[in-house]
Amino acid sequence: MQLVAVLASSAASGRIRFRIDLPTGAHLSAKPDGSIAIIAPVRATVAKPGELARFEKDVRRIIGSATELGELSVDKRHAVAMVTPPATERRVVALEVGVIGVPWALDANGDPIATHYEVKGDILEQVVEVEARTKYPVTADPSISVGFFETSVSFSKSEVKSLASKSSYYSIGAAACGVIPNAIVAVACGVYAAVVLTNIGNVISKAASKKQCARINFYWIPAINFPTYKSTTRYAC
Repeated sequence: MQLVAVLASSAASGRIRFRIDLPTGAHLSAKPDGSIAIIAPVRATVAKPGELARFEKDVRRIIGSATELGELSVDKRHAVAMVTPPATERRVVALEVGVIGVPWALDANGDPIATHYEVKGDILEQVVEVEARTKYPVTADPSISVGFFETSVSFSKSEVKSLASKSSYYSIGAAACGVIPNAIVAVACGVYAAVVLTNIGNVISKAASKKQCARINFYWIPAINFPTYKSTTRYAC
């Protein structure tokens, strides 16, 4: 869905207000890249207390100090795959159910204009930083996507540094899953095999060495109402 606004002249306000029709109990939350997440309560399957720690312990007992899939024998790979996943329960949790894309604005010449969002309850305000040389009309066009399609969890520089202090890539990945505040995503992260947790840890370790932030990305599969691992990325912040 697109929300189109046009500033016809310098007499127009550079602050454009949009009222967002939010689901019951939902709220807007700013994301690091400038986009806005729509967060709503959803009944979902989450890990029972202590189950993520138990799962990590069981996997660690099998893989020992190994950090790469190639270091594991066929028997160990099979054993990891047979580890009992965390026991779960149904609970209402807060999930990202939609996103308002990164803001943008263009003047009459097609040149980009600095802009950002401000959130006040269910009001989204796009602030367009026009200048004396700005050519009118100016167009701002926020896009809203709603539905379980993709979600991510971001880690700040300090969080990345703390996670990277673990003894192995696997431990870093497992620790990253353990601190994800969204319970259902934490479960999805925690149940992956050692190769995925090692990949997560590898990227976070590299992010720490470059003094960067990191993000774990998931695809959401509506048919099973559960996220599946996509990738881990690092970025300047």
